[in-house]
Amino acid sequence: MPTHRFLSRMSAFGVAVPACALASAQATQPTCFIAHYYSLGGSVASITFDPNSGAAGLVDNAPAGIWTISLALSPSGRFLAASNAAGSSDGFPDLEDLRIFRVNADSTLTELLETKVPGSPLAMQWVDDRFLAILDTDLSGSTVGVYEFDEPLLTLVETDRASTGGFNADMCADPDQRLLYTQDTNAYVIRRWGVSGSGTLAYEGQISTLGVYPLDIKRSPDGAHLYAGGGISSDRNKILGFDINPIGSPAILSPIPGSPFISSGNSPAYLAIARDGAVLCMGHGTDATVRTFLVAPDGSLTETGFLFDIGLQGTIGDLDALGDLLLVTDDSTATDGVQGLYVFRVGADGSLTQIGSVISTGNTRPEGDLVIWRGLNAGCLADWDDSGGEPNSSDFLAYLNDWASNAPLADLAPPGGDGSWDSSDFLAFLNLYALGCE
Repeated sequence: MPTHRFLSRMSAFGVAVPACALASAQATQPTCFIAHYYSLGGSVASITFDPNSGAAGLVDNAPAGIWTISLALSPSGRFLAASNAAGSSDGFPDLEDLRIFRVNADSTLTELLETKVPGSPLAMQWVDDRFLAILDTDLSGSTVGVYEFDEPLLTLVETDRASTGGFNADMCADPDQRLLYTQDTNAYVIRRWGVSGSGTLAYEGQISTLGVYPLDIKRSPDGAHLYAGGGISSDRNKILGFDINPIGSPAILSPIPGSPFISSGNSPAYLAIARDGAVLCMGHGTDATVRTFLVAPDGSLTETGFLFDIGLQGTIGDLDALGDLLLVTDDSTATDGVQGLYVFRVGADGSLTQIGSVISTGNTRPEGDLVIWRGLNAGCLADWDDSGGEPNSSDFLAYLNDWASNAPLADLAPPGGDGSWDSSDFLAFLNLYALGCE
């Protein structure tokens, strides 16, 4: 979301801008954040990269407590939440540590809040910049809690909680429609939840995955499809694909024809979607390979035969993609002496070309989440969904959703905001929309 671009434009027009408002700028460069899972001191690394050349470098490594594993970046890119796994909160056996950082314009992190949440928070997702969903994962039964983050007060307060079934290790968010998807590897199901503007949950239904684990569920960039790896279940070679049905449909998801798809790798468990949805990249737990699949218009997958072998079993930490770049972490030096971040160029045919050498992440065990911020389209203030290019209906709807939910970023008028969301804010956005891109 373009808060600091808006303020910069207002400053250029000679309008006074409050200094405190400028402190909440997002990272201007494309940046990946990597969680380090380490008993002697976990951290979150910030690595900036050039989307054209692929060149990357470490700029920060913020302390985040021990066993840092899950990361969640807010839709605007302003806040990064980092949670610690079981055993991280001394003296509080049923609670674990969670931190919220402000993402600075130079991609460094400033800790805003350290607090505690129930259970083992293996996954988190922001619904918007105000509400954060956090899994409480337990072998006897898991729940998802929704928390309201108040930036001025620096508080995180639970607003609702619901049972999500058996063992849950992942979530997927759809901020545009205020939806959450949770997976249950005990029951082999994916469930969907609506999140209201006040942070309450509404169960919308579930779909069986028919004996295949739904791991690392991810939504396609156009919001039409949902994919998941099958891990060690069902012959250790399955990839699930679903069409996402509109709210109010009898079924939340429908299997894509041909699903589950077959991978030549062993235990597909980590996925990223590159080239604006045209190529699915799948990391495998057992053989530690990254393999690519072409995505047809109907969402079906065809394996390309291209792959990269990271090394020893279980050494892929995570992967994510931005445009035609794929970023993959190697969390162990075992057998090959290599550990850190790989950057690949993904071809239209699914080919993988490594760019440069493996990049140090500044700490041991980059085994936790890897998330990417695309950077800001600095010349286009109405690019509200930060997708690049001229403002379009997607930006209009993204702003409308933020405005309707009283998101802080949508409080545009006067510059810096006045704590209300009314027609003056909407008109300010329409003016930015009409200006287009420079």
